[in-house]
Amino acid sequence: MKINFDAAVRDSGCSSVLVVRGTNGHVALAVGFQQLAIADPYPTELLAARDAVSLLVSKSLPRVVIEGDSEVVIRQLRQGVSSDSLGGPMLWDCFLLLSSVSVSLEFRAVPRIANRVVHRVARKALLLSPLELCSFDFVGWLH
Repeated sequence: MKINFDAAVRDSGCSSVLVVRGTNGHVALAVGFQQLAIADPYPTELLAARDAVSLLVSKSLPRVVIEGDSEVVIRQLRQGVSSDSLGGPMLWDCFLLLSSVSVSLEFRAVPRIANRVVHRVARKALLLSPLELCSFDFVGWLH
């Protein structure tokens, strides 16, 4: 199973999203979250990565690849450390969640073009109201 995460930032706010694909490559789940108005993409990407880790833990997925187009976030997740105070708490949340499960996990940095479906979902999530976001069928919209 593969979980791709991404974030989109605009003046009016930001969104983080997850797209989960099965072993056949088909989209099984697409979820968008609106975040507080964060102007910096780095913490928004970290929130999306934390949501990906939280999803794999809550679903007890045994083998997962987590992909994102933020090389900094992926590198920090692989190394298991954060040197900055901004990302530290979110990264520690990821590490704490992962310590509670036994999972075969790989973090991969992918070019933005390889993450384009997830980025489309992130940009769409920015345009929806919170109420619309709760009920929007991203999987149907992608097909």
